[in-house]
Amino acid sequence: HTHTPTPPHTPDTVSPTDTKTVSPTDIITDPQANLDAYIRVRGSHNPREEVVYYWKGKVYSENLNDNSSEGVSVGGSNHLFDFDGFNIARAVPIQGGWMLLSRAFSVYRDPHTGEI
Repeated sequence: HTHTPTPPHTPDTVSPTDTKTVSPTDIITDPQANLDAYIRVRGSHNPREEVVYYWKGKVYSENLNDNSSEGVSVGGSNHLFDFDGFNIARAVPIQGGWMLLSRAFSVYRDPHTGEI
């Protein structure tokens, strides 16, 4: 069993807002509360914990009438392709905030066969 030591400058957790209740108004008006909320949603306050997101969907084109500033559908939509992928990220505290370290992988699939 090997143990990788944590560098002295990397705490196990960094969470300045854990000890207080943060209201939705605080998240909107207080930049630090906003950043902390983003890190909680996007990652973890533990700089050694990686968070995985997965996505899957379909991409369509929409045929629009160019005569309208709002765009009016004139021919329906076309299913162009399917896609799915994942992202692995971790947030590391830095001076004045966080650095989000992230990597992602996506594939685009034929809408009829599912082939990549």
